[in-house]
Amino acid sequence: MKKLLLIAVSLFMFASCATIITGTNQTVVFAAPAGTSIYMDGMKIAEIAEGEQTCTAHIKRSISSQLLVAKKEGYKNTTFQLKAKVNGVVFVNIILGGIIGGAVDLATGAAGKYQEYIEIELEPIN
Repeated sequence: MKKLLLIAVSLFMFASCATIITGTNQTVVFAAPAGTSIYMDGMKIAEIAEGEQTCTAHIKRSISSQLLVAKKEGYKNTTFQLKAKVNGVVFVNIILGGIIGGAVDLATGAAGKYQEYIEIELEPIN
């Protein structure tokens, strides 16, 4: 009986491992000219301050890539893709936590991982 309880507690602890270890949000660094604003789903998520070359945004993880738009006065709007890939921690979870842990990671988005650094080139308006 004690062994069964120990196994059950262990499985519960490892369920949703990616959600616990890596979280459901991720910090992404954007590099572009100062004054550039970054938009996702029409909402501004980051802006590069004057005198700076990078900024960060905290983005909810997903297994789907996202389309973002960079805007700066005097430049054409630039659409780019924030590419998603599978978070490797989810495989550990599936092995140790089974279907339930994997399902939790998928539902929370923790099964996905975005690229951490994106350099954006803007084209001036002529």
